[in-house]
Amino acid sequence: MAPEIVRAAKNHTTSSHESHASNDTQSYSQIGFDGRADLWSCGVILYETIFGQCPIVGNTGFDVMRQLMTVTRITLSETTKSGHALSSECLDLLAKLLVPDVEHRITFEELEKHPFVQLLQFRKDIDIQWRAEEVLKMARECEKKGEFKSSLDGYIEGAKGLMEYVKQLEDKDVKGIVRQRVKEMTGRAEKVKWKMEAREDNGNKNPRTGSFTRGNVDSGRNNGCGNSKGSFMR
Repeated sequence: MAPEIVRAAKNHTTSSHESHASNDTQSYSQIGFDGRADLWSCGVILYETIFGQCPIVGNTGFDVMRQLMTVTRITLSETTKSGHALSSECLDLLAKLLVPDVEHRITFEELEKHPFVQLLQFRKDIDIQWRAEEVLKMARECEKKGEFKSSLDGYIEGAKGLMEYVKQLEDKDVKGIVRQRVKEMTGRAEKVKWKMEAREDNGNKNPRTGSFTRGNVDSGRNNGCGNSKGSFMR
């Protein structure tokens, strides 16, 4: 709970008792706080994730509330309990989120542009791209083994992953390169689909073994060529 909420609640309760007319329909801003309290909450969650405890602790809830009423600064450790050092970007964001004075706390716009948040987004984008490329790699392997159903699913899921990656990109040239890659994988999917149809039209004959059953197509689940849906992009 943000300090301004505790202070506002105390003031509101006091004034309500004095007037004997508490208005339950008052807005948060009228009581004394607004959505910026969520920024404090973000800081608390990040702090708990890193240090395993709240930035303000007490023996009782009342003790914590009392501290929130008077706190002016949160002291931050530069290392975790296990001894790992925090990055300067992480420390800076924590310090700017956990500011008791709401007027000096980081804004939502500043939070979105903060280097630590940008770094997390960059890592997410790279992860999307990596997963998509891994899916496409598996799809190619499945195609070589004749596991066309799994290969087709892989090309489709991989192309979807790359398109998701494109949405995160700002550089037009890079977008063009990735879109071309999507086009290539879509073309591969069409060719694999044609191979599947041709195999079925040939009396379910596998050109490599002379025989074919639907089970052979899906048997890739045991050799790394399983159905990609729900697994490749997980």
